[in-house]
Amino acid sequence: MKLSQLRWFGHLARMNNDRYPKIAWQVRMEGKRSKGRPRQTWEQGIQDTMWERGIEWKEARMEGSL
Repeated sequence: MKLSQLRWFGHLARMNNDRYPKIAWQVRMEGKRSKGRPRQTWEQGIQDTMWERGIEWKEARMEGSL
């Protein structure tokens, strides 16, 4: 499952900026969250998986390939 997420992230990073999946990924919501521990975002999960595999976030986003 983690490999599939990394594969999708690589695809997403290479996408043109006018594609809907990339627009949805880049959107940042405003407002307050509810009390308690914040949920882990998809992006945080990708960062954790890349850390486990020794891939740096900036490197992956700039190159667009994993």
